[in-house]
Amino acid sequence: MKTKDLALEALIAAVYIAVTVLLKPISYSFMQVRISEVMLILVLFNRKHAYGLIIGCLLANFVSDAGILDVIFGTLATAITCLLMSITKDDHLALVWPALVNGIIVGAMLGYVLNVPYLPAMGWVFLGEFIATFVSGIFLIKPLKKNTKMQEIFG
Repeated sequence: MKTKDLALEALIAAVYIAVTVLLKPISYSFMQVRISEVMLILVLFNRKHAYGLIIGCLLANFVSDAGILDVIFGTLATAITCLLMSITKDDHLALVWPALVNGIIVGAMLGYVLNVPYLPAMGWVFLGEFIATFVSGIFLIKPLKKNTKMQEIFG
């Protein structure tokens, strides 16, 4: 990996961590809207950005009250999401993966950790992730992909 690429992935990870931790009350919980997840759009520019996003998620999850389980399962969910998004050709369909994957994996983990019913936990995580990624992504993806500076930096 070139120095420029490494620096960009480190920056992506740092921004993901900062946004997640600064918004901790809504980033980690039964009912969460992890705003930093909107950055998953970057995978649609170039799949290499999965590195920064996965590392950012891994490190940000060390702050979670769910402990090591969030570090393991939250990071796994992000890795699976990045893979699925990077192989899905339709951008709008790709934006659904974060809600589905996190709803199932993180929702089940939170159900276990918080001792709450699994389906409501999965539903709340799905809803929060849907808002953070799909709803915001629908409005952002087209203008960002048309932006030549964004293409130059992240493409």
